[in-house]
Amino acid sequence: MVIGEAYRPRMSMNLSVKKLETISHLILFSLMVLIFFIVWPIEGAYRWIMIAPLTCAVAYFAVRRQPLFGPSLFLLVCYLFRLVPLPPLSFLLIIPIVVYTMIVLSVGPIHRTTTWLAWGKVTPRLLIGSLAVVLVSSAALILWYRLLHPDITVFTQFIPPRPLHQLLIGGLGFALLNATVEEVIFRGIVWEGVAALIPVPWIVLIIQAVFFGTAHFWGVPNGTIGAVLAFTYGIMLGIIRMRAAGLLMVTITHVFADIVIFLILLDIAGRI
Repeated sequence: MVIGEAYRPRMSMNLSVKKLETISHLILFSLMVLIFFIVWPIEGAYRWIMIAPLTCAVAYFAVRRQPLFGPSLFLLVCYLFRLVPLPPLSFLLIIPIVVYTMIVLSVGPIHRTTTWLAWGKVTPRLLIGSLAVVLVSSAALILWYRLLHPDITVFTQFIPPRPLHQLLIGGLGFALLNATVEEVIFRGIVWEGVAALIPVPWIVLIIQAVFFGTAHFWGVPNGTIGAVLAFTYGIMLGIIRMRAAGLLMVTITHVFADIVIFLILLDIAGRI
């Protein structure tokens, strides 16, 4: 009886220490994500200084929390690639994703803790749910554009002076590529990192949606309202990702929102 009573406080203390460590790791990983999305767009020499703490965080996770080593390494690779002038595709982060995927497939310790490469399943219920998300998100984007008249003309600079049919083909390619990149990052690598810390689906769902919304503050849709819309969309996409247990269905769903965004940009540019 006395031994049992002495054991319980020790066990409770160990659980408290473990919980505190999990929270600290989540904060550190979240800071890495936010540094990538918030610091990078801002000009300044400290953009290069941030390489040192990001590298230290990757090394720390390699020693103390190996499942987070891969996701944190990806954030570092992305940060480095976005500091160096590269071809336009690097803007969509396709280059660091390819580099990181090669690392994952060739380095055993990272490969063993990586789960986001799964395609997932396709079911009639998922198809119906995806269609509902496509309709709701498309309507929300059109209403956002028509009612709020957001200033997103800066993004029209990426539309080349081509015939409309070529632009539409290029827009489809953009939608496929951008949707794949964003899903690999948010519902793939970042999701995996958060889930390694807190294996509670609804918490992972909310955290990745917060990251997704934050990233879109400077994207399309933009601003505070755009970030809220992106957060809501991230929740819907996250539910599909959970139900499908992979990225195929959620990526296909995401493509349609990017097609609508491209059509909005074409309208702003006076091309349709």
